[in-house]
Amino acid sequence: VDLSYNHAMLIQEGTFSHLPSLELILSSNNFLQEVEQGAFRNLPKVRMINLSHNALHKIHPGTFDRVPELKILDLSANRLRNLPWKNISRVTSLQVLRLEGNFWNCSCDMADIININQSLIAGSKAVCRFPEGLNGTLLEQLASRDFSHCFSDEEYSLQRKSAFISLVIVFLLIWWDQSKMFKLNIGQIKFNE
Repeated sequence: VDLSYNHAMLIQEGTFSHLPSLELILSSNNFLQEVEQGAFRNLPKVRMINLSHNALHKIHPGTFDRVPELKILDLSANRLRNLPWKNISRVTSLQVLRLEGNFWNCSCDMADIININQSLIAGSKAVCRFPEGLNGTLLEQLASRDFSHCFSDEEYSLQRKSAFISLVIVFLLIWWDQSKMFKLNIGQIKFNE
């Protein structure tokens, strides 16, 4: 279905639910600001969704979860600053994700991007606009070091303490197991009188 150039502002939940054989959804060059969470629910044959050249500023978590054959998702040229990356990574059929032309805010809220299949954004010209230190950085070049500041000293300290406590527990369990073995071996030694 091609809904491009129709001045649409919203795709409501269930808009396409009566079209289970639908394979393509083209809704580019509209004035879309929002796609409701269930808009693409239960579309088993959709392979491509093109929402490029709109005014989308947010994609709800789970928006594409029930599109099992989705291979191409075009979100380019919108007003997006972030995406629910964990949800995007669950769309395992996805092969192409177009993201260029948005206002990506590569702050701590976007840290989950490093966990998606990097081949989805490889070759993309999508760049960070914020924060200033990452302005102009390609999304595909982001790494965990770019988000290291996202953990406060307190969280970092807590992570270190937790790791130390785990090591101590492992050490104690090994020591206890070894000391049981040592006592067992001493008890089995026979002395000649």
